[in-house]
Amino acid sequence: MPKITSSVKIAAVLAGLAQQTRAADIYVSPTGTGSGTNASPYGAIQTGVNAPSAGDTIYLRAGTYSPTTNIQITKSGTETSPISLRSYNDEAVIIDGEGLPG
Repeated sequence: MPKITSSVKIAAVLAGLAQQTRAADIYVSPTGTGSGTNASPYGAIQTGVNAPSAGDTIYLRAGTYSPTTNIQITKSGTETSPISLRSYNDEAVIIDGEGLPG
């Protein structure tokens, strides 16, 4: 049986750790004031889009969001671990842009 080199062993360990990493779910609600969990969602879309890492999903809970500044998305995922932004369980989400500049 051939010996496995140290670099191959390290690569195997790193691959195993990468598979154990679980993407986070981030929650936003128009009435939220919390830390981004489902039980305690953020209250602004901007706060939610500032929080994720590659592979995370940002869920918008039902309701009307009325931002007064443009939402700036400055983070991105990767080709294999994108960041997703979607409504939670097909809840009705309205983004009212009436108060936005311009």
